[in-house]
Amino acid sequence: FIMKKNSLILSWASKFLIFLFTITPIFGIPTLKAAEKGYVYADIQAKGKMDGSYNHPFSKIQDAIDLAEKEKKNVKVRKGTYRENIYLPEKVELSGTSYKEVIIRAKNDNKPVATMKNDSAIKNVTLEKGEVGVYIGKDAGVLIKDCLIRKNDEDGIRAKKGASKKDKLVVVNTKIEDNGWTGIFSEKRSVHLENNEIIDNDKDGIDLAEKSKGAVRSNYIKKNNGVGIKIAIDRSDLEIKKNTIRENRKDGIEVKTRGKSGWVKIDRNKFQRNGSYGIARIQKGKFSAKNWNESLKIINRNTYTGNKRANVSPIIF
Repeated sequence: FIMKKNSLILSWASKFLIFLFTITPIFGIPTLKAAEKGYVYADIQAKGKMDGSYNHPFSKIQDAIDLAEKEKKNVKVRKGTYRENIYLPEKVELSGTSYKEVIIRAKNDNKPVATMKNDSAIKNVTLEKGEVGVYIGKDAGVLIKDCLIRKNDEDGIRAKKGASKKDKLVVVNTKIEDNGWTGIFSEKRSVHLENNEIIDNDKDGIDLAEKSKGAVRSNYIKKNNGVGIKIAIDRSDLEIKKNTIRENRKDGIEVKTRGKSGWVKIDRNKFQRNGSYGIARIQKGKFSAKNWNESLKIINRNTYTGNKRANVSPIIF
């Protein structure tokens, strides 16, 4: 009996270790696959022989990316300011030393600073002064973590539509500020946006189209020149939880419907001194009171302070 019990414990322990090393690295837990991949290096100071190795890095990030794609590796970028527009292909992760030390500034300001394909990741860099900070193509699931995305002409992050749950836009621990349009604009897709600072963008903080699914949690959304968070109810499935939404020029959250039901839960957020409503409810199509009650859940654990017009609007047609 004791031997059988011990073998069961060892079996469960081995299963746990396998799980730990194979789960997706969204919150920084390295996968076994990522640990085995190895790196190609980029260093703006590099001269002479350049082969992407630790001692002979490339001076251009894109050269490192191209070799990493070919050799199935990831990319490490050392301290410096790089004037490039980068294209990150499938299954390549790019990471800097920190966003304060690694700055990627668009060489062509009519293009995105970074374009990302499916199953790619960007970590610990600043992306600035492009048409868009990060452009995510159709049907691409990506990770953006510990970055600064600022001073781009249009959106900080622009994500095209995704076809499945795997095409998830994950943005965590990232600052998105002072962009010419919206901080994060996403067409219909799965999203996970957590612990970000979205500040001083010239349009809205976050704009999620109809058929969006996922969570917006624990973000600090302040002083955007439009709405803090825009949501389309229509066929969406979203949880908006524990965000601080303050001092945006218009509403804290705008919830709009064109007549299709969905499910949006707004819970434990702080709405502070927004220029219009804390939560605005806007109807553009036929939608009954019952539809509103079933599709929008505003939990009474939200708090409201000093919003200019009211905490929650009537239905605005």
